[in-house]
Amino acid sequence: MESSLQKALKKAKRKQFFKIIIISIVIVLVALATLYRVGNYFAAKSTTRLHDALFLDNEIAQPNIQIDSQVTSSSTMFGGNIVTNRSKNIDGYVVQWGTLTSSYDWFRSHIDTNELVPGFYWHSKELYQYDKQTKQKVGTFYHPSIKDYYGGIKNDLSAVSQMKNHVAEVAISFNQPYTLKEIQKQIPDNL
Repeated sequence: MESSLQKALKKAKRKQFFKIIIISIVIVLVALATLYRVGNYFAAKSTTRLHDALFLDNEIAQPNIQIDSQVTSSSTMFGGNIVTNRSKNIDGYVVQWGTLTSSYDWFRSHIDTNELVPGFYWHSKELYQYDKQTKQKVGTFYHPSIKDYYGGIKNDLSAVSQMKNHVAEVAISFNQPYTLKEIQKQIPDNL
């Protein structure tokens, strides 16, 4: 039979083992809670930074495109996505525009520049840019310092003025400086 000393040692070992288990569980729980809070803190900072960057980019680079909604999706403590639904208001008609899905994590954010850059259609002598998702045509601006526009810039102003029951957005650019009165003379009356 076991001596009382051996029983006391076994009991002390079991007690010590349970103490170690309980302390380990508490430390793991505290570490997980801390990691969760720190992760959410960094994710929230990145979300705010990406929201601000998207609004700023839209305000500067796309002032004629409005943000209809901008929501956070697939959000975790490690990162997520922001989905930006956009449209254009052309003479009171809301025209659907491409949706951006931008991502973020603790340390960086990524705006989906692939969707911001328009697609190009080129067939024979016809060349134009379009929104990749909605396939809406995007206006092309002319700049006199660019010598070759790969087929030229098509002047669609006369075609737009003859369209019935349609709305259009026109990109107007000039090959030289004009006064406001000279510009107004060049714009068709029914435009």
